[in-house]
Amino acid sequence: MPETTPATSEQMAKLIDKFTELKQYFEGVRADIEAERKALQEDRKQLFEDLDDYITVRLPVTPNLLQDTKHFDKICKGEKNKSVEIIAAHSSPWSSRLYDGTQGSGSVKVVTVDQLENEGIPFGGDLARAANSPGGERPFYGTDFNVLLLDVTVTADRSNGYSALFLVLNQGCPTFTGWGKGEFTTQSAVFFNCLDQSGDIVFSPHSNMPASVDVTKEDVGKGWTYRQATRTGFGGCHQPRFTGKGRMKVAIALPYIGYGDHKGRFVWAGSVGRYSHNDVV
Repeated sequence: MPETTPATSEQMAKLIDKFTELKQYFEGVRADIEAERKALQEDRKQLFEDLDDYITVRLPVTPNLLQDTKHFDKICKGEKNKSVEIIAAHSSPWSSRLYDGTQGSGSVKVVTVDQLENEGIPFGGDLARAANSPGGERPFYGTDFNVLLLDVTVTADRSNGYSALFLVLNQGCPTFTGWGKGEFTTQSAVFFNCLDQSGDIVFSPHSNMPASVDVTKEDVGKGWTYRQATRTGFGGCHQPRFTGKGRMKVAIALPYIGYGDHKGRFVWAGSVGRYSHNDVV
């Protein structure tokens, strides 16, 4: 067996330098691969975000599943700018009632846009931004809507001890889809202006069937606000309502229920004629 000559210190130093060089090279390769992986991951994330935005922006505005939400012709028997007792003011497709012993009262008025100032409701905020041209000097064609002004007081809870429930602006219980089922997304939206509030009363212009939209004391004095919410599928009955006790004076315009998710962008479309969410089509 041949004899081996021990490596000199100079040779060991060269080997160590070579090993260090190779280590640094492969660490650099690994860093490059990791950087590429992260870049691809970010590109993929951005791609899906861009795709999501693209779909959202261009998602068709589906017809409103509610009827009579532009002019409210079936509220107050078609009379405009006249206060009417709230339950008596409702007619098909709308309905209203004090639920299960709840005690309260209220009035509702269909207000034309040109009369809003006389009600102490400036035409501004989100509603003006949605209805007017970018300069704000003129309304878009088709924005000939009316506003509902509700003034409701609730004095006693339900007879079974649960919180008061004053149902307003209901349009029945849909049966075309399983309640709380479905992989599709649904959305609800409304413009509102909370003028006054006392007690713990809360107004939900959308509740139960669609995703809930709530108006609370935190919204008083903030002017016209647009609020949207989404959920998976639909729930039970269409039940806009006042819950809790106290008084609230609030105006709403263009309530909407439809499919999709416009992520807070302004959306409204007229109803599908004689069809609504409560019809079997």
